[in-house]
Amino acid sequence: MSHAGFPPSTNSASIPFMITSTSRQKLYELEYTKDQVDSLSPSQALIILTHNFKPETYGAYIRATYQPKKTPELDLDLPPVIQLGGSVGDESVNDSSGSLSNEHD
Repeated sequence: MSHAGFPPSTNSASIPFMITSTSRQKLYELEYTKDQVDSLSPSQALIILTHNFKPETYGAYIRATYQPKKTPELDLDLPPVIQLGGSVGDESVNDSSGSLSNEHD
């Protein structure tokens, strides 16, 4: 079906919603066990069958493709935190008012 002014699409994408018996048979031929096939989602089965992944190859593919990205360490130059009753440098905190006082005064 075309939309106003646009030609009909020749490309289509589909998302499988079940693993067919034909797909199951192909997975068994790739040496997947019944338990392994039963644990696959239809999308996983599609990826396996598209690339003819054997179980050990599919595992390596998943580990390589879906590795969590490492985030760089943040090197932030943040000011020191002053806690009530504590001190930082020459400044101390008065517990009752929370105001700063200079120890040299």
